[in-house]
Amino acid sequence: MLGIDIKCGDFSYAALPTRYYSMIFGVTGTLNTLSSDEKSLLQTEYNITKETVVPSAYGSKRGRLDFTFENQLHVMVLENEAEWHARIDKEISEAVAVGRPVLVCFKNDKALQHFISSRPRFGTAKRLDANLDDSDVDYINGIVANATLPGKVTLLTRKFGRGLDFKPNKESNAVGGVLVIQTFFSSAESEQIQIMGRTARQGEKGSYRLIMSSEHLKDKFGFEYSDDAASLSLKSALDSVRAQTMKEKFDSRSKKKLEADAADRKSWAFAKELYGSGSAADKLVLLNSLQSSAKSMTFILMLDVSGSMGPHYPTLLAAFNTFVATLINHGHGADTLLTVIFFDNDTWTHVVNKPVPDIHQLPANMPGGGGTSFSKAFARCTKEIQIAQSRDASRAFTLIFLTDGEDPSFKTSQIDQLTRKVGTHVEEYISIAFGPNVSAKLVEVKQAFEHAGIRTRSIAPSNAQELVEAFATAACDSGLHMR
Repeated sequence: MLGIDIKCGDFSYAALPTRYYSMIFGVTGTLNTLSSDEKSLLQTEYNITKETVVPSAYGSKRGRLDFTFENQLHVMVLENEAEWHARIDKEISEAVAVGRPVLVCFKNDKALQHFISSRPRFGTAKRLDANLDDSDVDYINGIVANATLPGKVTLLTRKFGRGLDFKPNKESNAVGGVLVIQTFFSSAESEQIQIMGRTARQGEKGSYRLIMSSEHLKDKFGFEYSDDAASLSLKSALDSVRAQTMKEKFDSRSKKKLEADAADRKSWAFAKELYGSGSAADKLVLLNSLQSSAKSMTFILMLDVSGSMGPHYPTLLAAFNTFVATLINHGHGADTLLTVIFFDNDTWTHVVNKPVPDIHQLPANMPGGGGTSFSKAFARCTKEIQIAQSRDASRAFTLIFLTDGEDPSFKTSQIDQLTRKVGTHVEEYISIAFGPNVSAKLVEVKQAFEHAGIRTRSIAPSNAQELVEAFATAACDSGLHMR
């Protein structure tokens, strides 16, 4: 079937509650952590004027939760990553020695993996990380059910620090309950409270420790830690950093919301006009105004640099140069960005969100040379989109995936995870299958993107010249395609 996609608007998710619902009711356990700006937004934008704070059926955690910010044994800032890992290890070991279960919450998969690399004995610990999604609910529930057994150690990333019910265990409670170790500073107080809430549940005792790296605080927040600072001064300083960070995020989101509201109004106007009695000319004028405000584009290239690509790397260099030149010739300027992800059985980036006119050629010598992991490539792609979107919510993405091989272990659930998380920002997926040994899984990948409503193209060059031409074709935007 031949089809053509015509962009006819952008609708604001934030505007849906006021457009479709006459009443808004919500439940949260972190209402008291809202900033004054956030509370004002709820009142002015969504007309939420009433709030009720219900005390816990189990009473206050004070006295049950072994934690105070002023205690230097509860809140620690270590000078470097080695000392940071060592302290986390020490806290885990002391708790496990008396039979207590431990939940260790890391900021992301990278931090979790670095910890395991420095402490291989934790490589067998159960993990809740980014490789899991909604389809793994039985596996996740199994880990959660066993996490509070005596002496159990569970490593998790921040997204699992909320919403999961780690039920108290009688034997574990007898020796102090669950120890939760948070290994990073949350820019939102609500997140810290949620993570802290994984212990001292249902009236039982528990402990919480906040163990941070000075290097991370400096890199993320520009916060310089002094060893001789009192914990009370540390709390005050971190609260100030948190307030400033949340203010900056709120201001950025407010700006994006204004842009989204403007696009939303235009889109609804077009929808009304489309089904109205106006002339076709009037409808086309309105459609043109919508398309002229289209999102800026980022191209993400996932390039296979496994061992089998070695002989073809010089051709890939030429193909990449052709790709960039074609983009420029088609009018893509500094607002069009490019990210290049190399992958074999690991991933790394060459350039990230760099304006097309500033792009230089790929490294002269091919990196990589290992096996082939589609999963790693698409996981890294998801991460890069999330980071880019956090900085510019109006940006759209075209994904280009080149491989000359196969990955028998790859599951298309990885694509489902990508489309669930960032699919609304992906305009098109293009696969370039080079050579005779390309996995049939690429067909499944294409179908998974199509199932999510994302436009796709498949290009299958069989020789060097066709590979160069394939990249030129990928650089040409086309709304006309086969379904």
